[in-house]
Amino acid sequence: VEQKWLIRIVLKSLWLGLPDNQILKLIHPDAPALFDVSMDLRELVRLFTSDRPYQPGTFGINLFRPFRPQLAEREVLENVPERMNGGKFYLEPKLDGERCQLHYLRVDSLTGKYKYWSRRGTDYTYLYGQDRTEGSLTPKIEKACGFDGSVQSAVLDGEMVVWDPNLQKYLPFGGLKTSAGAAFDP
Repeated sequence: VEQKWLIRIVLKSLWLGLPDNQILKLIHPDAPALFDVSMDLRELVRLFTSDRPYQPGTFGINLFRPFRPQLAEREVLENVPERMNGGKFYLEPKLDGERCQLHYLRVDSLTGKYKYWSRRGTDYTYLYGQDRTEGSLTPKIEKACGFDGSVQSAVLDGEMVVWDPNLQKYLPFGGLKTSAGAAFDP
């Protein structure tokens, strides 16, 4: 039994036979909704077990703490004009990449601090770069986003995809980390 639970912990597969939300509700009725955004169980437990009583609205999104963004919902194309109440709207194709979140903070006039997370909170900063001098993405994104002086802090959330300039097209899912890793090879 101990080996079974040790393996489940290592594999991050702790299925207990009931949904996570049921367990979180035992901590507090608001816990499932807060965990959906924060993905930080330690902070959630600290919030509900501290000496200060929990006040709704005090648990928010903070810089350099990953959060789970709201995902878009699918809609039948024919229903879109009605859903938009006849207003103007734009469509873009679904790109097959990885949802990523970038947190940025200006440290001083020359440097900024960067952190990258996946949708599930996996830290990919080592791959993309923690400052303008390293990584496969940070040196390129700094000027493109105004992080070279005019922006103090930001959180960017979007789909990361690989563009092949020779083929002039997006590459299939799965090439993102391979391309980012290749940027480190001499």
